[in-house]
Amino acid sequence: MNRKEAEFPDFEINARVRQVLARRWVVQQELEIGTTDGVVVLKGRLAREPGGPAAADCPEARETFLRRLRSELKGISGVVDVVMELHDAERTDAA
Repeated sequence: MNRKEAEFPDFEINARVRQVLARRWVVQQELEIGTTDGVVVLKGRLAREPGGPAAADCPEARETFLRRLRSELKGISGVVDVVMELHDAERTDAA
């Protein structure tokens, strides 16, 4: 195990990812969330919780939401990349 992994274990990164998703009103039950060696992977369907901000129906608003979400996730200590494999908006770029 290298020093970086010792400082930021994947299970702690997962907990922080879940906190970000909750703040953004994302339904976590429809996502598989995993982290390996600092690479966060979100798989499944990205949906918003009832009562939260409305889900973006227009593609531009959805892209903006995904870009901001990716940026926030990349800001978590120990995260080296974020991969989104979403049924309704598959994205894996390193923007």
